[in-house]
Amino acid sequence: MFSPVTDSEDPGQGGTAGYKATHHPFTAPAVQDEEKFLTEPFKCLAAHYDLVVNGWELGGGSTRIHEREVQEYVFTDILKVGYKLVSRPSTTSLQYAFIDT
Repeated sequence: MFSPVTDSEDPGQGGTAGYKATHHPFTAPAVQDEEKFLTEPFKCLAAHYDLVVNGWELGGGSTRIHEREVQEYVFTDILKVGYKLVSRPSTTSLQYAFIDT
C-alpha cells in the first residue's frame, strides 16, 4: 500500500513521513491484510487493480476506504499529512479536510 519516497519525489502526497501511497491515499487494504493494517501497514497490499490485455492497459480501479477513522489513520499516522476541522454544508461529508502542513 505504501512505498518509500525517493529524494526526487513529493514526500508522501504532501506528508512528512517519507512514504507515499502506491496507488492513492484513499485505497483500502486488500481483504487478506485488513487485520494487520493497523499494526503493520507497510506490509499490507492495497485493493487496486489494472485491466491489461495484450500489454495494453484498458482501465483500473480500487476499493476505497469507507471508514473515517481508517482514512484519518492513513493521513495522520502513516503519511503524516496534517488535518483541520472544517465546516461542511452536508452532514454526510467528512468532517476533516486534509491539508499539507
